[in-house]
Formats: sequence, structure tokens, C-alpha cells
Amino acid sequence: MELTQAYGRNQKTAKAVTADFNNDLDFEGDYSVGFALLNKAQLKEGQTVYLRFNSNRGVARVNVTFRHHATVVVKPVIAEKKVLIAAQISRK
Repeated sequence: MELTQAYGRNQKTAKAVTADFNNDLDFEGDYSVGFALLNKAQLKEGQTVYLRFNSNRGVARVNVTFRHHATVVVKPVIAEKKVLIAAQISRK
């Protein structure tokens, strides 16, 4: 699928247009999607898209991937104090 920058954006480099795509900015789709406005979140992971840039003279090939961030578990301070207090009581 080929995507063109929407709303008059005209990035000059492949790096800049790829950054826009990864930041979920809108792009205009080609005939296969009825020229609808799309962003990265609306595409399937593993799909390959071609991003037009530099007044549609350049093309950047991008594979759609979604990075899953690790969940950081933070223990509440109050819970830690209760555990410490319980540990001190059990030692007596």
C-alpha cells in the first residue's frame, strides 16, 4: 500500500517521513483503501507500506511494527512498610 502525506505536509527525507508515520500522523491511502486518511495505528502489524516524500518523488519502504513497552511494577511504599513491620514483629 502506498501512503502520501496528508494536510499539505511535505517532508524532504525518508527519515522525516518515517518519523511522522511512527508518530501516528495521518497519511492519505491509495486506491486499495479508497484514498482514505490512515495512520499507523489503523494498519496491521507486519504490513509493508510505501511512504511518499519530497513532493512525491521519493519512496520509503516501512514495515509496520508496534513496540510493546514493558510494564514496570512499582510497589507502594505503604505496602513495604507493612511487610517490614510484620517482619520485625515475627522476630520477637
